Amino acid sequence: MPAPTKPVSFLSSGFIKLKLKGITSKPERKKACEVYLKRMEVQREAQKKSRTSIEDTDDTIRFLKAEIEHLSR
Repeated sequence: MPAPTKPVSFLSSGFIKLKLKGITSKPERKKACEVYLKRMEVQREAQKKSRTSIEDTDDTIRFLKAEIEHLSR
């Protein structure tokens, strides 16, 4: 019998912004944004298959991309 799989947890925009708010170091913040961006893109693909509305995920992805661009300057 295969081992039970852990259900995938979906990230919310509020959770991500809250986590990023506490990071003051630019390199650490940029790294965290990149990690969250990858997870949100995977989450978006999963949501496209199961939901009709994914605007909140798209908004979060745009926010993370803008934040990464800002921190890269």
